[in-house]
Amino acid sequence: MVRRSARIKKTAVPVKGTWDVLPHGMGILPTTTGQSTTEVIPNEQSLALKNTNGDKPSYQFGSENPEEKSQKQLEIATVSTLITSQPGDEPISKIEDVIPAPLDITTPQGPPKVIQEIKEETENPEQVTTLRRSKRIRTQVKVDEGDAGHELPSKRTKTSEQVKVEDEAILPEDQLKKTRRVPRKTKDNPYGLTPGRSPFPEWEAPSAAQCAEVYRILADVHGEVTQPATIPAPSLEIAGCGEVPFVLEALLRTLLSGAVTFDGADNMVKAIIAKYGTIEDDLAKGSIDWNKVRLSTIEELEDTIRIGGLANRKAKAIKGTLDMVYQDNIDRREAYLAEKATSIPANIYGASKKTQGQKDLEILKTERNILSLDHLHGLSADEAMQQFTKFPGIGVKTAACVILFCLQRPCFAVDTHVHRFSRWLGWAPAKADENDTFSHLEVRCPDHLKYGLHQLFIHHGKHCSRCKMATVEGTKEWEAVVCPLEHLLVRGKKMTKIQKKEKKKKKIQIISKAADSQEDEESQSDLSEIDEAVFEDEDFDVYDA
Repeated sequence: MVRRSARIKKTAVPVKGTWDVLPHGMGILPTTTGQSTTEVIPNEQSLALKNTNGDKPSYQFGSENPEEKSQKQLEIATVSTLITSQPGDEPISKIEDVIPAPLDITTPQGPPKVIQEIKEETENPEQVTTLRRSKRIRTQVKVDEGDAGHELPSKRTKTSEQVKVEDEAILPEDQLKKTRRVPRKTKDNPYGLTPGRSPFPEWEAPSAAQCAEVYRILADVHGEVTQPATIPAPSLEIAGCGEVPFVLEALLRTLLSGAVTFDGADNMVKAIIAKYGTIEDDLAKGSIDWNKVRLSTIEELEDTIRIGGLANRKAKAIKGTLDMVYQDNIDRREAYLAEKATSIPANIYGASKKTQGQKDLEILKTERNILSLDHLHGLSADEAMQQFTKFPGIGVKTAACVILFCLQRPCFAVDTHVHRFSRWLGWAPAKADENDTFSHLEVRCPDHLKYGLHQLFIHHGKHCSRCKMATVEGTKEWEAVVCPLEHLLVRGKKMTKIQKKEKKKKKIQIISKAADSQEDEESQSDLSEIDEAVFEDEDFDVYDA
């Protein structure tokens, strides 16, 4: 007696084609006593069943005659056994074993008819249940609960949002016109700046021609703006935005002028000068004595600058910055002295680019208690931005102003006026904040126009009645002037104070009406409940005195 595995191995052939034919010719599944079986034979002519033992069937595929081989080269023997859990129940699973017969590769053949018939039968859901576990479970549930009338949960269909996401995923990147912002804030880059590239690469505006057009329109109205060749000495009455020769002085004056009026910033500078004085040393003549400010208490500094506004926040930022600068000056002095003693280059920021005279000047300033950041004068705009923003209270706008006016590097500082015009002109997305607008304009705007556009936007925003934030279309101030940029601007919708009051009044009326209607409904429901109690209660006597 030949073992069943040997017979299968003898007749097995390598799998070819698709997975419509099961691989490896594993034969039929042995049946278990007590289980009902049903043999499904797709094509009787494609089978040759031969029972050699009387109880265990064996199968012969093909023929030993070479002439019959060419006639049956594509025949397939299939034996299907349906296994059920209990007699009388519906079949739960079906296993099909398909064993391909030897093929004659000398003659080209088309798709066999037997395979097509088998495929049609296996694809019929009413006759076949696959071996996947999820489908077996669903079939079992159907068998158990079919009589009770329970419906199987249908497959979850994709929502329109999921389909939309998949459709967008297969589109090329140049077809996705979205202003996406990828999170990029880190410890070294707390404001998420993108030096050298725009955070909105799909946003093509402004072009160089657009920048030149706006500059020419505003320059014709307000006059040409050119950057001075030399930086003037510090003013004793005007705070400014960094137009002083000393870097630390420019940084702290710009910090004082942030988020307050120009008059408020000027008053704070005057109060600080009156309280702490200026330096008379030629190394920093005219600068505020910031070392005295550092040695004072934070409460004293708050009282000094309270006249300008935001005293608590600004005093804390100034004190923290001065402490960091003092420690940095001490470290640089010690590094330069060690370099002189050992001839080993100082391992501090920017030391490799300094001459010996510049290093000696830093040492001398520190010894004379003059706090300084003048060693940052030779940095590029991106390097200076990284150094400035590490100080407390120094944001992108403050650092950009110092870079533009003190270091005299091309830098498009974005304040409230520049930010407003950038959105109205369509140079930045409507929802872009000031920091992202700065990074975008730094890439898009030509360097030679950054200083002029910054100054002109501020000047025009302060003097044009239509471009002020408080001005509303339809008011007397609006009709009194004609903005030269009117044909280029798309302003946001605003309302006057009277319009806001009327809108608020209408809103209150609607809310009150809704509340009254709700109270009426509740009172009617209460009366209906009383009526029901009157007519349903048998012991209730309406005439009872």
